[in-house]
Amino acid sequence: MTSQIAAKYETVTSKTDIVLETIKDDNLLDYCFKGMFRSLDIDQQRVLVALSIFENDASAPEIVTVSGMAKDLANSSLDKLIRLTLIREKIDEVTEEPRYNLLPITRKFALKELNNDPNLKKISKDLRENLSRYTSKRGNFAKSLINQYSDYYDLTDVQKKALAFCEDALSMRSAGQYEEARKSYQRAERIIDEFPPIFYEWALFEWETGYKSDANWLFEKSRSLNMPKKLRRKISMSWVELLKSMKEFRKAADILKNLIMEYPGDLKIKHQHAVMLSRAGYYGQAEKIYVELLTDDKMSEEQELYIHRSRMQNLYKQGNRSEAREIYASLESRFKRFETFKSLKALLFN
Repeated sequence: MTSQIAAKYETVTSKTDIVLETIKDDNLLDYCFKGMFRSLDIDQQRVLVALSIFENDASAPEIVTVSGMAKDLANSSLDKLIRLTLIREKIDEVTEEPRYNLLPITRKFALKELNNDPNLKKISKDLRENLSRYTSKRGNFAKSLINQYSDYYDLTDVQKKALAFCEDALSMRSAGQYEEARKSYQRAERIIDEFPPIFYEWALFEWETGYKSDANWLFEKSRSLNMPKKLRRKISMSWVELLKSMKEFRKAADILKNLIMEYPGDLKIKHQHAVMLSRAGYYGQAEKIYVELLTDDKMSEEQELYIHRSRMQNLYKQGNRSEAREIYASLESRFKRFETFKSLKALLFN
């Protein structure tokens, strides 16, 4: 199967890019983005510029450091950009902290604006200098794959060689050489075919380039192999994110249920399990988990907020709208400062 994936595409372009190209012919996408971009204040534009210079994603502290903005100002700007769907937020599987990146569509047009606006271009130059100082001081936070997987394995020379091919694939992907990238993953597999990181990295590549069914197969392949417990958690949580994007909620719930057996005290996994059950239509099962989770008095305020929010959404979908509204009213004084809480009001009371 993996060799079929590698040979399947002669010329690969992200499906998203194909759609964008079609829309761009009508100048509609360009028009819409310019309107949104010009509606932003200078702080929100600065956050967009900061994110555009990160190759992948960035945490809020990294954005604050590189942008030079106050923490509260940067966070409020991030909230605004998320509401406008210009950026996306994703919870890191290991640190459980939110990370942010530009949507591909946003990156494309943000870079175009940077090239056309002298003021933004100067801001970008200044922030790149901040990033350079930050990485020099801290060490490159985008660690090489060999360094990353050294956290899980005492790597052999053969495993390092395979990961080197995966690193080559990342470089080829950045250059748009998708077919060459696939060949590089195939070379890595030929070197050592029972090494989970190869298939995990390959799965991420297929997902990012729009081929989710192939990514799904590769995730399943990587998960079927022996690996350290901590790496299994990381791969499993990434696979769940893919399945969510494919609306395979029942399968995602099953993966999380199995993971709970290895991590019985992991609040995040239990919460995600309830969310997936709810999205799959198992509202009663999800409600039981939410009620149980909310008895934990050791969780942070933000963790409690996210669980309450998920529970209210579940009750609403189940048809228990009056109960969801009662819960919202009882919590409003505590959580009204959070944008993620206030956004529920329109759903519950309309």
